[in-house]
Amino acid sequence: MERNVRFAGGEIDLILRDGSVDVFVEVKARRAGGRASAAVTADKRRRVGRAAAVWVARHGVAPGGCRFDVVTVEGRGSRVRLEHFPAAFEAAERWGV
Repeated sequence: MERNVRFAGGEIDLILRDGSVDVFVEVKARRAGGRASAAVTADKRRRVGRAAAVWVARHGVAPGGCRFDVVTVEGRGSRVRLEHFPAAFEAAERWGV
């Protein structure tokens, strides 16, 4: 639905619809060293949650609610590995969703 959505409190990399659920996706990439998923810190989750709250306030709540996914991209070239973590985290404040 949207990508690289920025609000004062944070940014959402992707906003998708999965059936009746709005999905806010954080994408993290690492070419070498360390796990990309480790970069989704508590602070990052809070900022994504705040940005999602602004988006929901402007667009409304999907019939099925929402969830927060993480997609990681690790490596480079032919050794790239993608992983999708559905419902990877909950927003600190659920704002009625």
